Amino acid sequence: MSVNSTIKYSLSIAGLRCNNCANGLNNKLNQLSGVQANVSFTNEQAQFECQSSTLHDVIDTIVKAGYQLKYTQETYSIVGWRCSGCANKTKEKLSKIIGLSDVRVNSTLNQLLLDRNNDLVSQSQVINALSEQGYQAQLSSDVELSIKQAELPWRLIAAILLTLPLVMPMIAMLFSIDFMLMGWLEFILGTLVQFVIGAPFYRGALQSVKNKTANMDTLVVLGTSAAYFYSCYLLFWLGREGGLYFESSAVIITFISIGKWLEDRAKKSAGDAMASLIALKPQTANVVTNGAITRIAIDDVQEGAIVRVMAGGKVPVDGTIINGNSEFNESFISGEHLPVVKGVGDDVFAGAVNGHAVIELKVNAIGSASNLGQIIAMVGQAQNTKAPIERLVDKVAAWFVPIVLMIATVTFISWLIAGASFEIALINSVAVLVVACPCALGLATPAAIVVGTGLAAKQGIVIRDPKALQIAGTIQKVVFDKTGTLTVGQPQITDYRWFTKAPLLNELKTLITHSDHPLSLSIASQPWLEDALILDSSSMDVIAGRGLVANIGQERFLLGNRQLLEHYNVTPLSLNDAQRGSEVLFADSEGVLAQFVLEDSLRAQSNEAIAQLAELDISSVLLSGDNQQSVDLVAQSLLINERYAHQTPLQKQQYLTKNQNLGVKIAMVGDGINDAPALAQADLGIAMGGGTQTAINSAQITLMQDNPKLVATAIDIARRTWRTVKQNLWLAFMFNTIAIPAAALGYLSPQLAGLAMALSSVTVLGNALYLKHQG
Repeated sequence: MSVNSTIKYSLSIAGLRCNNCANGLNNKLNQLSGVQANVSFTNEQAQFECQSSTLHDVIDTIVKAGYQLKYTQETYSIVGWRCSGCANKTKEKLSKIIGLSDVRVNSTLNQLLLDRNNDLVSQSQVINALSEQGYQAQLSSDVELSIKQAELPWRLIAAILLTLPLVMPMIAMLFSIDFMLMGWLEFILGTLVQFVIGAPFYRGALQSVKNKTANMDTLVVLGTSAAYFYSCYLLFWLGREGGLYFESSAVIITFISIGKWLEDRAKKSAGDAMASLIALKPQTANVVTNGAITRIAIDDVQEGAIVRVMAGGKVPVDGTIINGNSEFNESFISGEHLPVVKGVGDDVFAGAVNGHAVIELKVNAIGSASNLGQIIAMVGQAQNTKAPIERLVDKVAAWFVPIVLMIATVTFISWLIAGASFEIALINSVAVLVVACPCALGLATPAAIVVGTGLAAKQGIVIRDPKALQIAGTIQKVVFDKTGTLTVGQPQITDYRWFTKAPLLNELKTLITHSDHPLSLSIASQPWLEDALILDSSSMDVIAGRGLVANIGQERFLLGNRQLLEHYNVTPLSLNDAQRGSEVLFADSEGVLAQFVLEDSLRAQSNEAIAQLAELDISSVLLSGDNQQSVDLVAQSLLINERYAHQTPLQKQQYLTKNQNLGVKIAMVGDGINDAPALAQADLGIAMGGGTQTAINSAQITLMQDNPKLVATAIDIARRTWRTVKQNLWLAFMFNTIAIPAAALGYLSPQLAGLAMALSSVTVLGNALYLKHQG
């Protein structure tokens, strides 16, 4: 099809709120040259005709007008990537396709993630685009692993058997035995290794040429081909029987093949944590319908269905127990292998192992919406997101192969100028080509991130953003919210007083049902509120960090702390200060109607959490919206010296900003909506998994259980992971910095160069895997 031909398009557009919006966008599109558009508010679609070369302008106009195209996130398993350079080239090409967005690659897991607009690009077009680059792709239904099994292949066994006779003369020399293979036998063995065993390298190099790039295969093919064809010249043209280099090319291919096999095994091990999470997902569920049990596929289970879980079986869905009591192993969330006893009314999660009894539960969530599904998605997201330093490494790696080719050429010419023979110049340039290792450079960062995030996931910690790994090592302070973070978050009323002749229970219940704050929930659970009515209100405002305000009838009512009342000029007269616990006031425009005092207990792990942070040389700070007495009591119990009470969300954010302006690197731990601004402002945001979705979305690290001890664990794992990243990059850069000059100066034979190159990638991956055994 001609580039300038007119094509009809139909795009679904998000954000069209009225006919005026549609008409305004319609006018903007029709102002573009060669575009005929018709935007419909009813269908939320834009139908237009334009040249394919103008399509980018159309999309750009839609986005600049404040509207969005609808994208679906997809994960593809890739077969055929030979190194990180191949993966990065795939990303570069797919990113140029209109209709694809946020393309990400992970050569460690052989995964491709992208956002696809179904109106512009189909799944088959994506797969065909990858096929044109020489890769096989398959759409994954979830963030699953696509690392091939690293079984010992026939090709590798054959390479070793064919290469051994070629190196036997060199081995024999160590024992003062002098013998030499016949030239024709060396040729046959060398040819089989070069073109049969080495076929994947040739295919990879050819594909890189088609993709207008160069990769590791390019270097291997150039180096080994030079040695092989020069040996053919010596044997068949000059008739030389000894001093051939068939064994050099064969040893190089064999060593690098062994290295690739070890690399695949290490990649598989790096992804074991994610694989173990995916393995937790049951494929079927026992659904109870009218007393009968039917085993159906997990994808066919509906929310609200009743599912029976047998003793010893895995819980297939998230749900609430409606019948039975049992013990559950939820180590994939908590990291704790001790079982948790649960009964009717308690929530259980997909992937948990049921203990000794049969239970029935009502389905709350399945698949990707389940707790396990969200963990897998968040871990996968982190593993497929590049850390800032990785983007820099990718830019360096893109120039790596061209620079090595230039160095090899300079080496060859320099040796000739220096008076060396053609043979010496060629062998030294071959050694340069073979020893250079772009793979070690490309694997250094993603391998460590995959292992580190997987290790954290096993502890019930989800590192959602790789930037957190880099930031964690610099943290000097950790700021904690109080309620629900260091305390259990289930306060109990210890005292309350009404200052009216008759309690205004209906008005109180009307306000309190609009808040999910732990203090409000505790008051709402009181039995004397059960029969109260919920009245109509003309307005209802939730003021974060202070409370609620509502107009009921002709009167304004307030429920919150003293700061809320002061803001509305309501003076809390004749009130007793809450000496122990938190205070909630219920008032109207005239004055306070009721005072509630509630106490919350510390989490069992809070003391140890603060102590562990101190061991990491990190100081702890307590910021709370609660009253001073309650904050002081918690701070003194936990030996926290720096604490602040009556903190609004804005004041929490300002505290963080002030410290950051002084150069202090600071982390925030919270669980509520009022913590979201501070979590976003902090250098490192850590959300408790039992908190609100707003808090979780604002944080870079999520703790999947409400255990403050995991804060120190998360920071420690992040620090060790980032240290491994730096070690790997140092290893990769130092290897190439030392090995390439050594080869150019003639200190490395091609055989040793091949061995060194193979070991470099394995060393980097091995160092990443060592993370599993630390701490």
